[in-house]
Amino acid sequence: MTTAKLGPFLLLAAAPLWAQSTLDRALKQAVSDGALVGAQAYVGKGGEALLDAVYGKVRPDRDAPVDAETLFCIGSVSKPLASAITLALAGDGKVALEAPVSRYIPSFDRLPRPPTIAQLLAHRGGVYTQRRQMSKSQIRWIRDFRLTLEQAVEGIAGEELIAEPGELFAYSGAGYCVLGRALERASGDPMETLLQRRLAVPLGWRRTTYFPKVEDANVAAGANREGGLQRDTPHLLGEEQRLALVGGSVYSTARELALFAHAIAQGGRPVLSEEAFAKLTSPPFPGERYGYGWSLRMPDGAEKATALRHNGALAASRASLRIDLDSGKYAVVLYSIAGDPAEGPKRVQAALDAEGL
Repeated sequence: MTTAKLGPFLLLAAAPLWAQSTLDRALKQAVSDGALVGAQAYVGKGGEALLDAVYGKVRPDRDAPVDAETLFCIGSVSKPLASAITLALAGDGKVALEAPVSRYIPSFDRLPRPPTIAQLLAHRGGVYTQRRQMSKSQIRWIRDFRLTLEQAVEGIAGEELIAEPGELFAYSGAGYCVLGRALERASGDPMETLLQRRLAVPLGWRRTTYFPKVEDANVAAGANREGGLQRDTPHLLGEEQRLALVGGSVYSTARELALFAHAIAQGGRPVLSEEAFAKLTSPPFPGERYGYGWSLRMPDGAEKATALRHNGALAASRASLRIDLDSGKYAVVLYSIAGDPAEGPKRVQAALDAEGL
């Protein structure tokens, strides 16, 4: 196997020189069967590309093929990125993990005990969850992409908590919006600027963003059950897209996320300090398998995670990011679905499991 260098920190394959892997075969078959519209996959270890491939079409209504530069909405795989930004800002003294969010967002002063930044990172802030039935207003604050982040968070601040902060794990996209707005207030920069300064610049990213350019035709979108374009993907709003859904609407490529995964697999540099990386790989709440923006694999009796992972879903876009910290192997799969919304993800997750990740 040979590799070529792309970017300052990671060796990437210049052409598909790998033997067919389980993941490669599964993605080809899923596109052929119509379960997926398009996909990108990257598997790496120790700086070597084990798989670097593209599949299918950018959109169901166009014949343009996916290439390595195609942007995919990565859904909740945005949360590990938000976590890295938060921990980097904390290391610089810009934000305090144990500070109540009301320090940065005054509208949370109405709560007798506002959640802390750390609790929001770990989904322990008591903010409502999309995994339970939401009211119309709760849905709006995290799905109306015409709102600004400030407007969305002011709406979230008016909703009742579902639990006292710290008491309950409740996976919350709304909580990550609150987190992101706090980061904006603490740093003086919008989330897009933080994404670029804290991750894109040190990692050499060129494409990753909350807001794809309106004129950019190389942005993926999936299909609805009838095979037509799924129009809920945020970038399809064009100039009306204003909301940086902090933990859910980053757009990226598999190659650029692989640069992030490689950095994490190597201890966090150049985006995280040693102290921040230690926080990232340690469970903040005893017995909890979700840490600061990642699901943690914690062997019995272990104090540190041996693997990190996160999946993402928004509209017809899906993503998976897995990192084995013991072996240094990692995988990124970005894809858009068609037809049965469960079928494509089921195949991708099974193939990743078969790859030992």
